[in-house]
Amino acid sequence: MVEISLKLPEDLRWVLEKKENLKFLESVLIQRLCEIKLGDLLTEKSELKKEDIDHLIKEGLLERVR
Repeated sequence: MVEISLKLPEDLRWVLEKKENLKFLESVLIQRLCEIKLGDLLTEKSELKKEDIDHLIKEGLLERVR
């Protein structure tokens, strides 16, 4: 397993107080990294440009608000 160092702001010190919190933090970080990697893999061969994706996201958000 790879080890990483993580710096947290002082107001998040509570995360380090219990061992259960560390396990939870570890699982959340692993899940988020997997989501980022999956997103990269899915868009790797996409022909959409960054501007197109931005426009689609904003359009989708506008529809949700309406």
